[in-house]
Amino acid sequence: AEPSTPALLVSFELWQAREAKEDALVAGEFGVAVGASYTSFSGFRTADGSGTIQMAFTAQLLQRAGFEWWDMGQEHAYKLAMGAQLISRADFLCRFRELRLRPNRLADFLDEPEPLALPLQPAEIAASGGEAKEAGCGPSNTTATSIITGCGPGAADEPGEAGVPVGEASG
Repeated sequence: AEPSTPALLVSFELWQAREAKEDALVAGEFGVAVGASYTSFSGFRTADGSGTIQMAFTAQLLQRAGFEWWDMGQEHAYKLAMGAQLISRADFLCRFRELRLRPNRLADFLDEPEPLALPLQPAEIAASGGEAKEAGCGPSNTTATSIITGCGPGAADEPGEAGVPVGEASG
């Protein structure tokens, strides 16, 4: 049997601070981390733009924690607009099998006494319709040049998955 790392169920949340009111959960998602691969299971948003901000923060946190792949699931226009790339099922399986064996540093962040939060820039606050807090981290400005070797095009022309090498997502 091939060695692998344990799967970890995780969630990411974006909260909106409200004066004189209780803070509101405006976006979030849950998924599973296995090695250097993260797979989104489901997400939600309650305020315009909040899902995009939450996904940008999630990408930044995944990158800081050493993830090399974010499986975003089925193709949707908003995922493609954020930088997701369609790949064949065979290429997806090849990447996943390689990345599940590589470690991540997510546990380093789980030991933090407070939720990870970075102040948003004014344009990001305006896009969310308010003041957001307690999200992963800021949007990524870096680009991954290569995620793994040995899993290139031509594996199969079956229906694909939407995914993005961590660091290539744009907010």
